[in-house]
Amino acid sequence: MIQINRSGKTGLLMVLPLILFFSCKKEEFEGQRPDERIAAALDAYYGTLAGSEYGWKGNLFPAGGRGFGFFFRFDRQNRVSMLADISDQTRRTAKESSYRIRATLTPSLYFDTYTYLHQLADPDPAVNNGTPGFGLYSDFEFSIQYASKDTLLLKGNLFGSRLELIRATREEAAAYEAGNLAAMKRRVSQFLEDRKFTYIEDAAGNIYTTAIDTEENTLIVNYDSAGTIATQKFGLSFFGTDQLIMSMPFRHDKFQFDRLIIDSQTGELQAAQGGQHFVLWDTEVPPFAFSAMWGVGYESIVVPIETEAQGNGAEFNLRRTTFLQNARTLLAAGTTFPEMTVTIDRKQQLLFVNQLIRQGANNFNARFVFSFIQQGDEYTFKYEGATDDNAKFLENAFIPVLEGFLYGKMQFDYDLELSELRASGQSGGLPGFKFVGRL
Repeated sequence: MIQINRSGKTGLLMVLPLILFFSCKKEEFEGQRPDERIAAALDAYYGTLAGSEYGWKGNLFPAGGRGFGFFFRFDRQNRVSMLADISDQTRRTAKESSYRIRATLTPSLYFDTYTYLHQLADPDPAVNNGTPGFGLYSDFEFSIQYASKDTLLLKGNLFGSRLELIRATREEAAAYEAGNLAAMKRRVSQFLEDRKFTYIEDAAGNIYTTAIDTEENTLIVNYDSAGTIATQKFGLSFFGTDQLIMSMPFRHDKFQFDRLIIDSQTGELQAAQGGQHFVLWDTEVPPFAFSAMWGVGYESIVVPIETEAQGNGAEFNLRRTTFLQNARTLLAAGTTFPEMTVTIDRKQQLLFVNQLIRQGANNFNARFVFSFIQQGDEYTFKYEGATDDNAKFLENAFIPVLEGFLYGKMQFDYDLELSELRASGQSGGLPGFKFVGRL
């Protein structure tokens, strides 16, 4: 609960038969009792997992989206060690757990003690910034859907997360254990650092813009589809020595790719499918107009509130500081208001303005909503009100900012002053009401 100032108001192929194995012929089970067959089947799985001398590369795609690269080493004493692309520590420091394979409806792999897999599923949002009670909708118990000596495909028993295990080579194992998950993330971040807009061009000259988020491990691809901008979003898993595996292949007409590859010599990224590679080009000029991308490729503008963003208008800054002065008198000392997120829903014709409230390590949200009428690239807004108790409590203090959206028509566009990808919102009827934030 938000703490308030004491002098203020109270505010608030799916089922795999147990006897179907890559290393066991049918006659090996003949004459055995069912329990003996099950035991032999489970032992074969143990043998496969522990039998990979150099461990297993892993791609985990939680049901909630995103992607996470893993590296596992299993042994016959029911112990497993793992590295995971979650934080700098988990990329470099292996964590050990016990594991079991059990015969349920299908053979299932269980990780018994708290691991990096459990961290993604942790119901406490302070652990993974996930949904309270659900985490990232990830799993730590998996049914085995397919197995060969080099590949296992698994499905989470609770949320249906997808886990792929691929036998690693000596070179790959050495790279993982030398910190390559962190190194790959750093190389991709460096590639993106000075590139505002990246895109792929197919053989027919069609443009596909790409937006890679190395914090969320996602890839967004935008393209022209019959005169409108279409978008597809994928999880990304850092994999092996130089690849980012997508949660599913991108397909449009005859063009497709299922991974990104980091060039070992240049550090540049390429999309790939089989033996075909497609360069990720970059440009300073947006391939698609912001009016076409707003609400499709880009849904939110994150505007700093405690600090002044370069490019802000004087009127917005005045209203921003007035809000801060008002809000600080209402809430406990030390409360901050780091950012305002402006999110559009073009289908519902709604604009959401979410003000973040921070008290120590706790974050709270105050959400306000506008309806709108769009004419070309201009928006006319109508204030619909506060949507939660936090917003109702903060509403009077936030009115100076909210009113700025109501003076005539507003326009939104890219802001290209800095290397960071940013956008602005500007009032046509209130001079100086212009805010700038990151996309």
